[in-house]
Amino acid sequence: MRTALVWAAILFSGTSACAAEAPDPALADVVKAIYAPYTVTLQDGSYPPISWERPIYTKEVAALISRWETVMPEDEVDDLNDGDWLCLCQDWDSRAFKTTIVSSEMKGADAAHVMVDVAVFGTEARRAAFDFKREDGVWKIDELTAEGMEKGLKQALRDTIAKDEAL
Repeated sequence: MRTALVWAAILFSGTSACAAEAPDPALADVVKAIYAPYTVTLQDGSYPPISWERPIYTKEVAALISRWETVMPEDEVDDLNDGDWLCLCQDWDSRAFKTTIVSSEMKGADAAHVMVDVAVFGTEARRAAFDFKREDGVWKIDELTAEGMEKGLKQALRDTIAKDEAL
């Protein structure tokens, strides 16, 4: 009887008995792939590709990056090219580098929000919040919010483009 009452309440309230949509298991693999270059020591001592040069962003973000690259000062540091956006750092220890997915939530069939703790030297994690969007069947970064980018990567790109154009 109690179960019938619960179902009746759900039906009449217009809510669903289903839990929130479970995160796409592929998101964990995407996060792992995003951070994989930070866990490898290259034999020649070089670093992996710079975060903004990687094909991991939505078309909208990639267009902003492309525009930023055309106005970026050549021999100067601007607000976005002085550190790596994904590790939230300038340097890291590939042997100690660690990421932990704190939460993952679907925001529709093709959108997700993922919180990640990033420990670049194995201690003192920094929090990054990603909004992913599925484009052409592939999860891409549509937004990144972290310390230093509180308004998000897209706004940071827009602001930096405007500042760099004014130089």
